[in-house]
Amino acid sequence: MKKIIASFVLLLLCTTAWSQEAYSLEQLRAAARENFPEFKQKAISQQGYELEMEKLKTLLYPKLNFGLQASWQSAVTNIPDAIPGLDIKAQPRDQYKAYVDVNQVVYDGGLMSKQLALKDAQQDVEQQKIETSLQKVQEQVDFLYFSGLLLQAQQEQLLLVRSTIENKLKQVRGAIANGVTLESNAWLLEAELVKNEQLQTEAAAQRQSISRMLAEWTGLPLDTKTRLESPKEKDLPLKPTISRQELKLFALQHHAVDLGIAAIDAKYRPKVFAFSQLGFGRPGLNLLDTQFRPWMIAGVRLSWDIFDYGAGRIEKETLALQKELVKIQQDAFKRQTDLGLIQVDEDLQKLKKLLQQDDDMIRLRGKIKDISSAQLDNGVITATEYLDRLNEETGAVLAKRLHEIQVLMTQAKYGYITGNN
Repeated sequence: MKKIIASFVLLLLCTTAWSQEAYSLEQLRAAARENFPEFKQKAISQQGYELEMEKLKTLLYPKLNFGLQASWQSAVTNIPDAIPGLDIKAQPRDQYKAYVDVNQVVYDGGLMSKQLALKDAQQDVEQQKIETSLQKVQEQVDFLYFSGLLLQAQQEQLLLVRSTIENKLKQVRGAIANGVTLESNAWLLEAELVKNEQLQTEAAAQRQSISRMLAEWTGLPLDTKTRLESPKEKDLPLKPTISRQELKLFALQHHAVDLGIAAIDAKYRPKVFAFSQLGFGRPGLNLLDTQFRPWMIAGVRLSWDIFDYGAGRIEKETLALQKELVKIQQDAFKRQTDLGLIQVDEDLQKLKKLLQQDDDMIRLRGKIKDISSAQLDNGVITATEYLDRLNEETGAVLAKRLHEIQVLMTQAKYGYITGNN
């Protein structure tokens, strides 16, 4: 009982030392997302989109054009002097005018509304592509997190084993003093303590590497003293709902293609424009008047591209091919998702059976180790045989912890595959 209490206190002290800072898997994922360069790209992309929309909407505003013109002509309109009673001066060969043209779209066949909707859809696609790429960050963080979690468990177990060996070493030294056992058994236990230190050094180095990589991904101050909080095991639904970002991307791409086809149709509809011109110059609208005069012209113009040599048809066929390609990618993705879920289900069933067997193995290895411990105290066996039994129990405990972490990792993989994190 005293050994158990001492081991528990040692583990508690170790845990306290490590718990200067603790992070959960969700915290690491969120930090990595915000620290990833492409996450910052979303804001820049949104700003660019807003500028493009503002520019596109200016096409609906009246267009103003100011012009100045001076010219000299080799011939001008001239009415012969032979007409009695009329004294009409010839037009001057040098002519001048200043004018302002005003053009306003009255009806564009719905082209502008389609273009605005298309730009919205294209922006949604771009933003969703960034969201999809951010999922890859989760994969990397999950792998590093569970690797660190396993190393953390290994370090904790090594400390417990060290405490057990140290306690046994004290007992063996007492037995040596009483002439019950050989001094070589103490040497073997001391050598095992050195081996334990080596394993701790190796685990600490690996954990340092994991911590540095996690710190790079997340931007958080992680080191070997940072504790990783183990997630809780969850019950998975029998019929999962797939909410992956890729599916949202496929749907948005389909929608964008449909809007692109609609915009092409609108481009070839009739368009109506209102126009006017205000000017001042010589001559004015009256060509027989040789003085500088103001003028104004106003009217309505109809424009209709009735023949484009099949350009519109080719554009729509190109977009239709893009839509078919998106559908093929979507079908392939769904198939891959289904296969992934089958693998996850099989892995979970296997791990549940292994965990049941782990409990039996730990119980039996513990009994064998306890018997060996008593035998060593009585000088029946050597320290080598006792250490073999101790290491077998330690291996069984670590195997169970590995399987427990693999369950959590598989559930995290399930959440990644389904998009339900």
